[in-house]
Amino acid sequence: MKRLKFIKFLHRHPVLFNFIASILIPGSINREFSYNSHMTLACIKAYSKTLNKKERSVWHNLLFPSEIFHSMNISSFVFEMASSILAKFNVSNRLISSIECAGLTRELCSFQKCAAGAVRSGLIPSPDMIVTSSELCDSIRKIGEFYDKSEKHFYLDVPFDNSENSVNYVKEQLEDFIKWLEFNTGMKYSEEKLRRSLKYSNQLRKNMIKVMELRRDYPGIMGAKPVFGLFNFNLFYGSPQGVNISEILLAELRKKSRSFKPPGEQIKILWLYFVPFYKESFTEVLKKNEASSVVFEEMNNIYWEELSLDDPLEGLAKKIMSSPFFGSACNRVDKIMDLCDFFDIHGAVHFSQSSCRKINGGIRLIKDALSMNNIPLLELSGDCIDSRNYSDGQLKTRLEAFIEMFDYTLYENRDA
Repeated sequence: MKRLKFIKFLHRHPVLFNFIASILIPGSINREFSYNSHMTLACIKAYSKTLNKKERSVWHNLLFPSEIFHSMNISSFVFEMASSILAKFNVSNRLISSIECAGLTRELCSFQKCAAGAVRSGLIPSPDMIVTSSELCDSIRKIGEFYDKSEKHFYLDVPFDNSENSVNYVKEQLEDFIKWLEFNTGMKYSEEKLRRSLKYSNQLRKNMIKVMELRRDYPGIMGAKPVFGLFNFNLFYGSPQGVNISEILLAELRKKSRSFKPPGEQIKILWLYFVPFYKESFTEVLKKNEASSVVFEEMNNIYWEELSLDDPLEGLAKKIMSSPFFGSACNRVDKIMDLCDFFDIHGAVHFSQSSCRKINGGIRLIKDALSMNNIPLLELSGDCIDSRNYSDGQLKTRLEAFIEMFDYTLYENRDA
């Protein structure tokens, strides 16, 4: 209870929250790469700004294009990122339980329930404006009803099929969205400023593709465990800040590559979806086995084409509809197989979010596609935000057995 009261106090004082979080949180992250500190501080600042009622701010769901917000100088933050912060503070379970008691079922997305529970309980101030879309989470629209009734809510409907008509449909909604933002914030839209934001996005995209290439050429260069700090770049697409942080990372990787030597034969693993954001230790197994590394993560994939500057809104519409989670599960399977080819993957681990039908619905298709290419898949069940059914020992045992399977194969090959 004291923890909740303290966190609530900090959320009511954004400047103090930014100051304390900027001191405490960077000290607990991996300091091997300095870009990590820059990224963490940038995320803390962005989160703090959206808590400040003096700021024009919007909360939105995962993968919504941030370029529009940056071009209009509007502070924004992501529901799912807020929930991951609350999970690290070890208060997510209590918030999820409170919103379930209010009527939301346990089967709905825990990322969304945690953020909604935080707002409903008064832990986090109700956002002035929220923006949601059907592109990833099909339950977000219903969960939005549990926020303060005074908030302004824009919903982006993304059709199932990827066609020219669908792209135009999404583009028209983005045009309506910009008018909605202008009306509710008093800020004016400029196509030239959006075009400039898209230039920053294209540069950040280019840098992150180079990061992908370095991680391919030097397996394990970012460590053996999955790296999810890179995913936070989604908040900074369209900003010079994102470009600067990506250049710091790129320079660090290039420097490290000059002396980096992978230990012997590498078992290259692709990590699918996320890991728990509360305290977990089962992934430490990967660090203890020098012959295995998570060489890349599905959620860090750069899956969209360079954004067109000729028609910025059409470019953003195409970016939305190129998501692996858009439409049929086959879209996700195709992009996973592209990553397997690019990184020469030996095995994949899928952390199945128990409260996400979208993520879990395609597991069978993913497993079959990987099997056809002789790539074994380990499915680990759990929840990224809700730890009520979390079993660290069980996950650790299963991951150890999966890695040992590859060790045995390598041993057999050496004897042959």
